[in-house]
Amino acid sequence: MIFCEGESDGLDHKFYSAWNNSNDTVVQAVGGSDLVIRCVQSLAASSIVTNLEVGGVVDRDFRSEANLGPIPEGVVVLGVHEVATLICLPEVVQQVAVHLGVEAFDISAYWQAIAHQYSDADRHKVALERWKV
Repeated sequence: MIFCEGESDGLDHKFYSAWNNSNDTVVQAVGGSDLVIRCVQSLAASSIVTNLEVGGVVDRDFRSEANLGPIPEGVVVLGVHEVATLICLPEVVQQVAVHLGVEAFDISAYWQAIAHQYSDADRHKVALERWKV
């Protein structure tokens, strides 16, 4: 069982359900990261349910390593702000390009295109969000 953030019709649930598409894995959206952590801890400590592997995935939400707090075993913190950001990672974009048959994909051009999409104000906003948390 994998717990994730969001609602049952949200992107997190859809993404993780597709990623873990098997008959022996259930993905359950439970709301915020604190609820994901509590669900994982509760089921992992419970003797009511046996033979069940429990895990969780939470977004980083601008938090630095120092501000994540204690993360229990079985909970994975994404290296990105939110799940939607995963599809923008160069490694993912590269694999999608390969899958689509794009032969001359230039990863450095991709980085430059992304960098030009954001203003200094955008970058400052992200820095402030990371600082506040």
